[in-house]
This record gives sequence, C-alpha cells and structure tokens, in this order.
Amino acid sequence: MANEFKVKNGLKFPDGTVQTTASAGGSGGSYLPLAGGTMAGAITFDASQTRPTFNQNTTGTAANVTGTVAIANGGTGATTAAAALTNLGAQPTLVSGTNIKTVNGTSILGSGDLTISGGSSSITIQNKNAAYTVVAGDNGKIINCSGGAFTISLTAAATLGAGFNCWVWNTSTTATDVITIDPDASETIEGKTTHTLRVGEGVQIVCTGSAWLLGGKRAMRGYAENIPSGNAPVASGNYSVALGGLARAIGYSSFAAMTGSNSVYGNFNPFFTLNSFAILFPYPQES
Repeated sequence: MANEFKVKNGLKFPDGTVQTTASAGGSGGSYLPLAGGTMAGAITFDASQTRPTFNQNTTGTAANVTGTVAIANGGTGATTAAAALTNLGAQPTLVSGTNIKTVNGTSILGSGDLTISGGSSSITIQNKNAAYTVVAGDNGKIINCSGGAFTISLTAAATLGAGFNCWVWNTSTTATDVITIDPDASETIEGKTTHTLRVGEGVQIVCTGSAWLLGGKRAMRGYAENIPSGNAPVASGNYSVALGGLARAIGYSSFAAMTGSNSVYGNFNPFFTLNSFAILFPYPQES
C-alpha cells in the first residue's frame, strides 16, 4: 500500500478519512483487511466520521443513478423514452397517413388482415340536378346531370392530383339545359376557362395536377336515320364520305350527300370523282 494511505493503527482513505478502530457494530460489523485477503459483508463507518466517496461502477437499480448518462458511457443521453429513442436512432412511432401510407384510404396499421381487391367491376353514377363541386371521392365516377342548366365546379387540380379523372354527362331532355364545367380559380380545361356540354353530350375530364384535359367522349346523336335496305350510301374512294340514301363518293377525297327537306321520294345517284364535293337537294315530291 502506498505511504500516503498509511497511518498508525488505522487506514487513511483518499478523501482524508482515517479509520483507526473497528466498527461499533460488534459481531455484526466488518473489518477491513490491511494486508490482502478477502472481506465478507459491507464496509461500515462510525456515524461521526465522514464517508468516503466511491467512483467505481456499482450494481443496483435505476434509482441509484441520477442525471443523464452519455451514449458513449452506455446511456441514452436523454431523460425521456421518446428522446432516448431519437438519440439511439430508433424508428419513430408510425402514424397512418403521416409517415406511413394508407391503402385506398385504409390504414395498414393494427392487427388482422388488410383486404386488397382488384377494384370494383362497376362504375358509380351520381345523378345531379343542381350545381355541384367535384371532389376526390368522385375519382372514376360518372357525374350524370339529368335535368337543369347548372355548373359543375372542379376542386383545385393540385388537390385532386395528376391522374384524377371522372365523367360528366348531360342527359337532360330539355334542349336549353347546358352544363358548364368550371375549373378552380384561373385553371383551364383544354386551355379554356370553361367547357360546356349540350344535351346528349358527355366527356371524361382528366387532371394533370395543374390543369384539365378532355379524355373520352360520350356518343351523341342529334339526328335520326331510316335508310331502306339496299339504299345505303357508299364511300369507296380513299378519304371519301357519303351521306344519305344512294349517295356515292367513289373518287379520292370526295364527298357526296343527298338531302331534301320534306322530300318523300328522291331517286338520285350522285357520283363524284377525285377531290370533288357536292350536295344534291332532290326536288320534294308529294306522295
């Protein structure tokens, strides 16, 4: 033992405490061997003496440790569980829709199975007869304007996102019922501020994320036809068009049409050649 720790008939500790007698604990006390060997029991000191400070690691419960222990010393560098997890690089708590995505609006957190289907085989048709604003839940649906003249407003393109699409139909039976599709604020649809649908028309509107485009069209027929068998028009030339019974457009890029208001008989056979255009109005005849 170094000289600085030697005192006559006793032991001097590094903090200056001197112990010269055995503990007053009697048979229950402990003695500190000065020349090697092992000691059983705990080290005790007289109440009147200053206790030395031990700097070595000891075992015990968390109550024996106060303050913050650095990560380098085997601690977490924090006094709360949340801060400790962050310091140790643990993954933060998962929050559906915040730091983990949902599936079609359904959280993937929790127990049990998550059912993922291939999508509905049917299309939802929403009938409207008054002004309406298209929202995210209308994706893939048909907005069927079944009566009245009103406006279908569109939520901001950035909110609905690129790829959002739905259909808008005008199925009113009143000729004056016009439906106006109106994008948000200064956004446009096919470069225009609005798009109108006459009776019988229908379009698919597609969001780019900043504007709107027109996709497919609903078939519209604003005419009637009744062509007897064998009297159908013929357009045999390349890029040719023929309209009306017995019309013939045979030449390249030719157009032939037969029409006549209130005509009850018209046995005409217009025949056109290269790059020609003509419309034949048969003279009406009384039946």
